Amino acid sequence: MIIEQSTAINLFDSGQLDALDSLPSAELKTLSLRREFSSDGILRTYFYGLNVAKAPLNNPLVRQALAYAIDRKELVQILAGGQIPIQGWLPPGVLGYEADRGLSFSPQKARELLQKAGFSDLANFPKLTLGFNTNEDNQRIGENIQEKLKKKK
Repeated sequence: MIIEQSTAINLFDSGQLDALDSLPSAELKTLSLRREFSSDGILRTYFYGLNVAKAPLNNPLVRQALAYAIDRKELVQILAGGQIPIQGWLPPGVLGYEADRGLSFSPQKARELLQKAGFSDLANFPKLTLGFNTNEDNQRIGENIQEKLKKKK
Protein backbone atom coordinates (compact mmCIF):
# COMPACT_ATOMS: atom_id res chain seq x y z
CA MET A 1 0.00 0.00 0.00
CA ILE A 2 1.33 3.41 -0.98
CA ILE A 3 0.04 6.14 1.31
CA GLU A 4 1.55 9.28 -0.21
CA GLN A 5 0.09 10.21 -3.60
CA SER A 6 3.30 11.95 -4.64
CA THR A 7 5.23 8.71 -4.00
CA ALA A 8 2.72 6.82 -6.16
CA ILE A 9 3.19 9.31 -9.00
CA ASN A 10 6.98 8.94 -8.78
CA LEU A 11 6.64 5.14 -8.89
CA PHE A 12 4.33 5.42 -11.90
CA ASP A 13 6.79 7.74 -13.68
CA SER A 14 9.66 5.33 -13.04
CA GLY A 15 7.68 2.37 -14.42
CA GLN A 16 7.29 0.62 -11.06
CA LEU A 17 3.51 1.16 -10.95
CA ASP A 18 1.07 0.46 -13.79
CA ALA A 19 -1.89 2.62 -12.78
CA LEU A 20 -3.13 5.08 -10.18
CA ASP A 21 -6.70 5.23 -8.95
CA SER A 22 -6.33 8.53 -7.12
CA LEU A 23 -4.46 11.70 -7.96
CA PRO A 24 -3.86 14.76 -5.79
CA SER A 25 -6.36 17.39 -6.89
CA ALA A 26 -3.74 20.13 -6.60
CA GLU A 27 -1.81 18.45 -9.44
CA LEU A 28 -4.77 17.19 -11.46
CA LYS A 29 -4.71 20.00 -14.02
CA THR A 30 -1.07 19.31 -14.88
CA LEU A 31 -1.37 15.51 -14.73
CA SER A 32 -4.43 15.52 -17.00
CA LEU A 33 -2.27 16.91 -19.83
CA ARG A 34 -0.18 13.74 -19.94
CA ARG A 35 -0.67 11.40 -22.88
CA GLU A 36 -1.33 8.41 -20.60
CA PHE A 37 -4.01 10.21 -18.57
CA SER A 38 -7.47 8.69 -18.57
CA SER A 39 -10.39 9.56 -16.36
CA ASP A 40 -13.59 7.73 -15.47
CA GLY A 41 -16.46 9.10 -13.42
CA ILE A 42 -16.95 7.80 -9.91
CA LEU A 43 -19.80 8.13 -7.48
CA ARG A 44 -18.29 9.20 -4.18
CA THR A 45 -19.68 10.77 -1.04
CA TYR A 46 -17.62 12.60 1.54
CA PHE A 47 -18.93 12.91 5.07
CA TYR A 48 -17.91 13.24 8.69
CA GLY A 49 -19.31 10.95 11.35
CA LEU A 50 -20.40 12.75 14.49
CA ASN A 51 -20.59 11.56 18.09
CA VAL A 52 -24.28 12.32 18.65
CA ALA A 53 -24.23 10.86 22.15
CA LYS A 54 -22.16 13.79 23.42
CA ALA A 55 -23.07 17.48 23.73
CA PRO A 56 -23.31 19.67 21.74
CA LEU A 57 -23.67 17.24 18.83
CA ASN A 58 -26.50 15.41 20.57
CA ASN A 59 -28.67 18.39 19.57
CA PRO A 60 -30.10 18.05 16.01
CA LEU A 61 -30.16 21.84 15.65
CA VAL A 62 -26.38 21.97 16.14
CA ARG A 63 -25.86 19.22 13.56
CA GLN A 64 -28.08 21.05 11.08
CA ALA A 65 -26.18 24.27 11.74
CA LEU A 66 -22.89 22.54 10.94
CA ALA A 67 -24.35 21.26 7.67
CA TYR A 68 -25.54 24.75 6.72
CA ALA A 69 -22.08 26.18 7.54
CA ILE A 70 -20.27 24.06 4.92
CA ASP A 71 -19.90 25.59 1.45
CA ARG A 72 -19.87 22.54 -0.82
CA LYS A 73 -19.35 24.62 -3.97
CA GLU A 74 -16.17 26.06 -2.47
CA LEU A 75 -14.96 22.57 -1.55
CA VAL A 76 -15.19 21.36 -5.15
CA GLN A 77 -13.45 24.54 -6.33
CA ILE A 78 -10.60 23.73 -3.94
CA LEU A 79 -10.35 20.19 -5.31
CA ALA A 80 -10.69 21.40 -8.93
CA GLY A 81 -11.20 17.91 -10.30
CA GLY A 82 -14.59 18.37 -11.94
CA GLN A 83 -16.54 17.25 -8.88
CA ILE A 84 -20.19 18.23 -8.58
CA PRO A 85 -21.37 19.54 -5.20
CA ILE A 86 -24.61 18.12 -3.84
CA GLN A 87 -26.56 18.98 -0.71
CA GLY A 88 -28.00 15.54 -0.04
CA TRP A 89 -26.87 11.94 -0.28
CA LEU A 90 -27.85 11.24 -3.88
CA PRO A 91 -26.43 12.94 -6.98
CA PRO A 92 -28.45 13.87 -10.08
CA GLY A 93 -29.19 10.85 -12.26
CA VAL A 94 -29.56 8.41 -9.37
CA LEU A 95 -32.99 6.99 -8.65
CA GLY A 96 -34.48 8.87 -5.71
CA TYR A 97 -32.57 12.12 -6.32
CA GLU A 98 -34.54 15.24 -5.42
CA ALA A 99 -32.95 18.61 -6.24
CA ASP A 100 -34.56 20.40 -3.30
CA ARG A 101 -33.66 17.72 -0.74
CA GLY A 102 -30.81 18.38 1.68
CA LEU A 103 -29.24 21.42 3.31
CA SER A 104 -27.62 24.16 1.24
CA PHE A 105 -24.90 26.59 2.31
CA SER A 106 -26.39 29.31 4.52
CA PRO A 107 -24.21 30.85 7.24
CA GLN A 108 -27.18 32.94 8.39
CA LYS A 109 -29.36 29.84 8.84
CA ALA A 110 -26.46 28.16 10.69
CA ARG A 111 -26.26 31.07 13.16
CA GLU A 112 -30.06 31.04 13.65
CA LEU A 113 -30.04 27.32 14.42
CA LEU A 114 -27.16 27.68 16.89
CA GLN A 115 -29.09 30.45 18.65
CA LYS A 116 -32.17 28.18 18.83
CA ALA A 117 -29.92 25.48 20.28
CA GLY A 118 -28.91 27.84 23.10
CA PHE A 119 -25.67 29.22 21.68
CA SER A 120 -26.57 32.88 21.25
CA ASP A 121 -22.98 33.79 22.20
CA LEU A 122 -20.93 31.70 19.77
CA ALA A 123 -17.78 32.41 21.76
CA ASN A 124 -19.20 29.92 24.29
CA PHE A 125 -19.64 27.17 21.72
CA PRO A 126 -17.50 24.17 22.74
CA LYS A 127 -14.41 23.23 20.77
CA LEU A 128 -14.99 20.43 18.25
CA THR A 129 -12.27 18.09 17.05
CA LEU A 130 -12.29 17.16 13.38
CA GLY A 131 -10.43 14.02 12.37
CA PHE A 132 -9.52 12.90 8.85
CA ASN A 133 -6.99 10.62 7.20
CA THR A 134 -3.72 11.99 5.85
CA ASN A 135 -4.79 12.19 2.21
CA GLU A 136 -3.82 15.65 0.88
CA ASP A 137 -7.32 16.37 -0.43
CA ASN A 138 -8.91 15.38 2.87
CA GLN A 139 -6.57 17.76 4.65
CA ARG A 140 -7.52 20.61 2.32
CA ILE A 141 -11.23 19.88 2.84
CA GLY A 142 -10.79 19.61 6.61
CA GLU A 143 -8.89 22.89 6.80
CA ASN A 144 -11.56 24.66 4.74
CA ILE A 145 -14.37 23.34 6.95
CA GLN A 146 -12.42 24.30 10.07
CA GLU A 147 -11.99 27.82 8.72
CA LYS A 148 -15.71 28.11 7.89
CA LEU A 149 -16.77 26.89 11.32
CA LYS A 150 -14.39 29.30 13.07
CA LYS A 151 -15.97 32.22 11.18
CA LYS A 152 -19.26 31.49 12.90
CA LYS A 153 -17.90 32.72 16.22
